[in-house]
Amino acid sequence: MLTCFILTLLCTLSACTRSLNSDEQKEIFSRLFTSIYDAFDQQDESSIYDALAPAVEGSLLQNLYNQFSESLVIKEAEGKRAEVHRIQILQVTSTETASDQFTVKAVWEVEGVIAHEDHRHEQTIQYEGVFTVSKRSSSWKLTDGAILRQRRTAGSWEVVPQ
Repeated sequence: MLTCFILTLLCTLSACTRSLNSDEQKEIFSRLFTSIYDAFDQQDESSIYDALAPAVEGSLLQNLYNQFSESLVIKEAEGKRAEVHRIQILQVTSTETASDQFTVKAVWEVEGVIAHEDHRHEQTIQYEGVFTVSKRSSSWKLTDGAILRQRRTAGSWEVVPQ
């Protein structure tokens, strides 16, 4: 976190004329990306958008809200939200780099639980996506991106004792 602050300060002072190395890109992307899941800890739509705004810009904000909301809210479970226990970024690979922007391909896993009245589902889903991170004033933001694929990698179904 301190590295990101120092990097942001240096970029502001030097107009960020150099490209970031892959470790710096991974750290910036990881911080921005995990804040997306953190935003969904909020209870209402307005608060979620407010929490997303520091990390996500433009039309990507609405797109990510829709994609993540759909995957975290279970419609057939009367709007119950999945409880996310763990997010692990497995791989971040740079595909394009410039001094004020970079694009990464990322693979991550999300472990969570959906509880119903008489049973619960535990599952792990692996995702793959491509995201662009751009320099905006004195901070970095996710400015473009898409989830390319997702697959369930583990799961269980358990009856809750009455």
